[in-house]
Amino acid sequence: MDYSCIKKINITSYDTEFFSKKYYRDMEIIYFVLKGSIRQELKNLSITTLNSNDFQITSTGSGIYCETFENKNTNKVEAVQILIEPNLKGQIPTYQKKTSPLKTVLLILQVQMEKIIRFK
Repeated sequence: MDYSCIKKINITSYDTEFFSKKYYRDMEIIYFVLKGSIRQELKNLSITTLNSNDFQITSTGSGIYCETFENKNTNKVEAVQILIEPNLKGQIPTYQKKTSPLKTVLLILQVQMEKIIRFK
């Protein structure tokens, strides 16, 4: 996918139970779990558990609902979410999950941003 710009970077930390439900359209979302574990349901796409060092890349395209829950076996959750606006709109939503140490993820992001992200 061809990217346009970073829209938002969220750094989150949860000490208690949490639940989040959001609708995303035409957005690339990179979500990296630094500590703890969450359960995430991307309607009509996937249901997954993300643990420390797991990250997911979701292309929301024509639109998806995302529900995020604290995994009950976790005391604290820390995560980073990066939202990127794509140049192509209305695509079919896709999802990928990978595991990698934070240092490797940051290097991958740096290389990708240098190659394909043009800030407005």
